[in-house]
Amino acid sequence: MSKMIFHDQQRKQLEKNENVVKISERSIRYCPDLKVCIVK
Repeated sequence: MSKMIFHDQQRKQLEKNENVVKISERSIRYCPDLKVCIVK
């Protein structure tokens, strides 16, 4: 688990990103297309 905790304002800003599927206090889940693009 990450020690970094996302605050409300940070989560709201990240939710606006189209590549973010889900965000919690301690994790970010990105869309699969982004993951494939990054690996290439």
